[in-house]
Amino acid sequence: PDTGDITNALLLQLIQISVDGPNVAHDISNLSSTTVYSSSTVWMQTLAYASLAFSVLAVFGAVLEKQW
Repeated sequence: PDTGDITNALLLQLIQISVDGPNVAHDISNLSSTTVYSSSTVWMQTLAYASLAFSVLAVFGAVLEKQW
């Protein structure tokens, strides 16, 4: 599914909720809830977040060492 179409459908739902009020039931059955990522994308995202976590940990350690 095209992410732009999903974003537009969600924005339309938000606009309808803000106009009609939160107590009105809206049909959201046409929205896709499945997203499939390739294994290379998952690995790249995993490595990116691991790198970010280690960088933040290293900065935290440096600040603790400097303030000690």
